[in-house]
Amino acid sequence: MRRICKGCGYEIPPESDFCYQCGAWATDSFILNDEGTYIISNTCFNCGKEMPQGAEYCPHCGAHSSDSRIDVGSPAFGRKFTSKHIIALILAIVPGFFNVFGLGQLVLKRWSKAFIFLTMTVILYYLAPSFLMYNNSTIFLILIQVILFAYSLFDIYGAILRGEV
Repeated sequence: MRRICKGCGYEIPPESDFCYQCGAWATDSFILNDEGTYIISNTCFNCGKEMPQGAEYCPHCGAHSSDSRIDVGSPAFGRKFTSKHIIALILAIVPGFFNVFGLGQLVLKRWSKAFIFLTMTVILYYLAPSFLMYNNSTIFLILIQVILFAYSLFDIYGAILRGEV
């Protein structure tokens, strides 16, 4: 039996307690049966609540347990990158090297995140000259820029993997 992450659709190694791709707990994963064609879950796909192991019907909504099996080849597994996702990633990487953050979030219509990152871009441009006057603060400014760049990139990639956009 194999475990498949509910968050991103990747296989979780047997010895791991969480998904290496998205960080979801392994206890919340689907279990692939021996034939490799169905995923058996202890979560009801009708209501989303936990079902007892081996239950024939969901105690919360009454759905049959065979309704809690899905085909591995269904679109729920394996996120496909669209051109919109690729453009968002490119706009997170290229302008990010020049300390312009939030453009990828704009493409994905994540307005609040885009506003926060663009605000941080403006603040960095105002603070950078004052930081550069002191030799000790240059490292601090570079550290802030690298952290913002990484956080912006991982935010977009994570949203794509989780299927939020």
